[in-house]
Amino acid sequence: MSRKQQYLFLNFGLAISILLFINVLYFSTNNWDVRRIFYPQDSVRLISTSKLPVNLTKGIKRILFWTEYFGHEDFPSLELGPTGVDVQRQFCDYGCEFTTNKELISSSDALIFHGRDLKTESFEVRESSLVRPNHIPTERNASQYWIFYLLESPVNTFVPLEAFNNFFNLTMTYRTDSDIYVPYQRLVKITETELQNETPNRKLLQKKSKMVAWIVSNCETQSKRELLVKELKKYIQVDVYGSCGENSCSSHGRDNGLACYEEIGKSYKFYLSFENTLCTDYVTEKFFNALATGMVPIVYGGANYSQHAPKGSYIDARSFSSMKELASYLLNLDKYDKLYLKYFQWKKHFRVENVTVLQRSWCRLCRALSTGEVPLVRTVSNLKSWWMRYRNSTVCTTPDLPETLELL
Repeated sequence: MSRKQQYLFLNFGLAISILLFINVLYFSTNNWDVRRIFYPQDSVRLISTSKLPVNLTKGIKRILFWTEYFGHEDFPSLELGPTGVDVQRQFCDYGCEFTTNKELISSSDALIFHGRDLKTESFEVRESSLVRPNHIPTERNASQYWIFYLLESPVNTFVPLEAFNNFFNLTMTYRTDSDIYVPYQRLVKITETELQNETPNRKLLQKKSKMVAWIVSNCETQSKRELLVKELKKYIQVDVYGSCGENSCSSHGRDNGLACYEEIGKSYKFYLSFENTLCTDYVTEKFFNALATGMVPIVYGGANYSQHAPKGSYIDARSFSSMKELASYLLNLDKYDKLYLKYFQWKKHFRVENVTVLQRSWCRLCRALSTGEVPLVRTVSNLKSWWMRYRNSTVCTTPDLPETLELL
């Protein structure tokens, strides 16, 4: 073979190799592997992204609420504007179009499935009863994200999540290991102007004549918080508001709304931010509402609270051996104003962000999609295992409180 023939043969082989590589790359990012990666069930038809209708919003990400949200699908219940578009950037620096119109599924960049509103159905396979998703789309495009969204704890998750293995691409929850992390609330740094208004002083104490308040509507819980409060009331004044108590807020707001916290915050020094479940990362609005309304939260939960607020801004009930010891500590703070006011030093640097958890959820999702923060290819292979366990440990614990109700 001449040198010229060798040269042509090598170039021909190189060209064939390049074509084969392009072919493999194309199919690895299209229907064949995408069906396996995104949704292995045969009942869902994958459509090519090249056949999608153009999004009329031109460049703005479209997000479709596929399920209801606690039985609602209207924009007010989702805390969005009447059109589903945050045009004025009222709560988010990124603009996305939100819709509940299922006819727009093909042109939607992401679908939100609320965990408490997921549907399943049973079916039989070789005399074994199994479950599978129900009321789900019949098609999806290769670049579309299907998102598991839930703010309730695993204890209060009643859907058989094993039906949704290999179904979702992303998770969006209060858990810090979620793909899109959405805390119930957060502290943000304040400006110098805000600092002048938030500096703690003894004026804060002039109207506070009462000790401990608690707003509660769930009277029997997994965390057994109601038993701890019953014990605590033996040693210190605790006024209970809501359907589980004898007190009620005025007509200005619901017993569990922020207006109620603002009302009792004028009179009470401490608030029981006791969670109904003891689960990893689970810190709800009751903690932040107390901070925002001038009370010192007494926390009882399964989270690391120092990840959410500075130490010295709250009191951890689990750091005391008993409710009697906790009560003694609170009575001492009540006696010495200087010690009590130290729990407000955090206000010199931070404030509670004035954004609701739903608005924060939609904004963080919009930002993640708009900036490419989320992975291009991802599947949640075992949703139930992930949701129920954290770093090889059980996510939620049930306290085994002895008769003396010691916490340690």
